[in-house]
Amino acid sequence: MTRACGAWRGGRGRAVAAAALLATVPAPAFAQEADTAASCVPAAAPAAGLVRWACAGKGFDAAVRFSVAFPAGWEVASPGDAGLQAWALREGVQMAISAEDPLHEPRTRSDSLGFWMRATRLRLGREPTLAEVDDFQRTARRPSKARTAVTRAQLADSVLLAMARALSAANDGEEVRIEAVEVRRLGGAPAGYLSETYDVGGVSWHAESYVTVRDAVVFIATLTTMGDADADVLPLWERVRSSLRMRTQRPAR
Repeated sequence: MTRACGAWRGGRGRAVAAAALLATVPAPAFAQEADTAASCVPAAAPAAGLVRWACAGKGFDAAVRFSVAFPAGWEVASPGDAGLQAWALREGVQMAISAEDPLHEPRTRSDSLGFWMRATRLRLGREPTLAEVDDFQRTARRPSKARTAVTRAQLADSVLLAMARALSAANDGEEVRIEAVEVRRLGGAPAGYLSETYDVGGVSWHAESYVTVRDAVVFIATLTTMGDADADVLPLWERVRSSLRMRTQRPAR
């Protein structure tokens, strides 16, 4: 899955598929290794058991920003392989925030053509014709207006539900035993929600994910727990999720 075809589907392998990751890699060692490419830094002293982290993207995701308050004392990692990500890890538990910008600012003629093709595809939810690309470019005229149109289209309930389903472990061949898919809210915006339980290597995992779109950037928040760790973690996860602030910072035009 390429960025041009929809970052929200590729995001699962980095921020959502924590089950296989946590089952094979000790959390502290992983966090220390990932911190060498961190794009997130503590932004405030601990308060009420949480530490706020400020995260800024690079490269294609240079406009992406978010901040989130993770539990104090947890290992925090910010892997730099793709998109903008922040993970808080404790044994058997991962809280993850990720974001990708499929409509980064075009800089060259080639960039501009790619931008309008991606924007039209995301707005329509299918491969566009060249005439449809030309029509959308004439109508929107500016990248900022194209992003607004894409965001509006992707916040439709049907699209949010499809995005949530795309995060399922079933897409990786896992047998999902419990599943709920519905529209909830994340950061004040409508969000696709997925809750499921599945087995990996004989170990039971539970994951719940929220996915939303702001300024055409796809934001995903995911909790993954091993076994029956949910009871004491869910109230904490609600506080973390409620603390999430999402935005973009693009060049003035």
